[in-house]
Amino acid sequence: MVMAYGMELIAEEFGDQALSACVLTSDGFDRRLLQTRLDAAIAEQRPVVLIGGTLGIVNLCDALDRDGLSWELPAGSRIVDAGGFKGRSKAVPVDAMREQAKRVFDVDPHRCINLFGMTELASQLYDSTDIAVGPLGERPKTSESFVRLQVRDPLDLSLREQGRGMLEIVDLCILDRPYAVLAGDWGIASPAGIAVAGRIERGHSRGCSLTLDDITTPASRT
Repeated sequence: MVMAYGMELIAEEFGDQALSACVLTSDGFDRRLLQTRLDAAIAEQRPVVLIGGTLGIVNLCDALDRDGLSWELPAGSRIVDAGGFKGRSKAVPVDAMREQAKRVFDVDPHRCINLFGMTELASQLYDSTDIAVGPLGERPKTSESFVRLQVRDPLDLSLREQGRGMLEIVDLCILDRPYAVLAGDWGIASPAGIAVAGRIERGHSRGCSLTLDDITTPASRT
């Protein structure tokens, strides 16, 4: 729900009220509403920010690409995805996802940003550089100065400066509970920073991306 609230807040504070909309319903994407709003933004040359769960955006691009629908969104447009692939078999490399978004929406690949958030955190993490680090090309994450990412050895919990381990996030903005969280995700430490590389095996998959996948996958609605 925090993601839905955040998107609504962005639309109210920064978006054009006549053009901003949620195009997701309980039956999947509202194609007509999406097309109407994108066409209007293009006509007015207003940059568009598309925000949604990673699996939801992949499903949307798949459907639009399959139907031969595409737009040339105005310069400055962005795509922000969140949640990752949660170990699903449809996981695709970051660059492949960006290429598809370029084909469907004509958004520059460098303006496609991944967001990482958790209910247990008070802050969010965003791609900090365009250097691929993870197995699917995941980029290193960054946040505010009071948030620190660390990677710990799965056996003795010692800190790792290089390679894969358990992702730990220290968020000093958390005031009412422990501020250091083992996320249940793999982290990959590199000279470019720390990338989030999917759930640890047997870890409980959860989050907005799974919900959006269930809503936006045609097979789930038959």
